[in-house]
Amino acid sequence: MNNDYEKLIHYLEGMVRDGVQLVHGGHLFGWDDTNIPDLIESIKQKKETANQAQYQAGDILRDQSGQTFAVIWSDEQQVHLTPNKNVLVYPKDTVGINYEKLVVEKTP
Repeated sequence: MNNDYEKLIHYLEGMVRDGVQLVHGGHLFGWDDTNIPDLIESIKQKKETANQAQYQAGDILRDQSGQTFAVIWSDEQQVHLTPNKNVLVYPKDTVGINYEKLVVEKTP
């Protein structure tokens, strides 16, 4: 879906560059008469900010619906999230009674 937004922005910017004019109700108007250029710029800024963001295990993120997630692992390409609701908290000295630690191979 992210690529769809990028394509839409690419096409809209091309239309603006080419001087395409808009017609509504028989009236001719330009792109600057709409919120579209500001919206395109806002989307591009959010993407740039997101690409520069650094995420570490333990960071809490909130999505657009307000649901929170905890970062459990992050690398240069991906951020692994887990829902932050219903998190179980155990005292360190008793967690081993109810849970067994599994050895999981880490992928490079």
